[in-house]
Amino acid sequence: MPRKSSTPRRWKHFKSVSERFWAKVDKRGPDECWPWLAYRQTGDYGRFWNGVTKVGAHQFSFIEANGPITPGMFVLHKCGNGWCVNPAHLYEGTQKQNIADKLLHGTDNRGVKHPLARLTEDDVREIRRLIAEGRMKQVRIAERFGVRPVTITNIKQRKTWRHLDPV
Repeated sequence: MPRKSSTPRRWKHFKSVSERFWAKVDKRGPDECWPWLAYRQTGDYGRFWNGVTKVGAHQFSFIEANGPITPGMFVLHKCGNGWCVNPAHLYEGTQKQNIADKLLHGTDNRGVKHPLARLTEDDVREIRRLIAEGRMKQVRIAERFGVRPVTITNIKQRKTWRHLDPV
């Protein structure tokens, strides 16, 4: 009985995984962003099936150009565009650098940008004002804003919403 190929039929016209990857990229000028044209996950990062697992499209591009990613390092974007796969825009960095880049490019998900955020910046300022007055218990503040008391505690202790100026 003939052995079944591990390559899906729809990929037969590509010579390699690399060729299949670059067919999903809008290559532009060397200094421009090269948009990933295929699937993008939440957060606007491209995803690519390399035949074994799904990987970040920017990570695949980096590996194609530079070799393996150093363990413990991240692939960062000089341009701040998560969908960009231009190897000239990608570099290895630490988690600390990744966080700093997100803040610099405005691509962080703090505050109202967070997909699970239930409060607005004005809500948080009002919560901090109510806490500072000291006339309302945190449990009542939580009820008023439809959140759990631990959320109020985290706001008070600046574990969350740290980026907002203190009241």
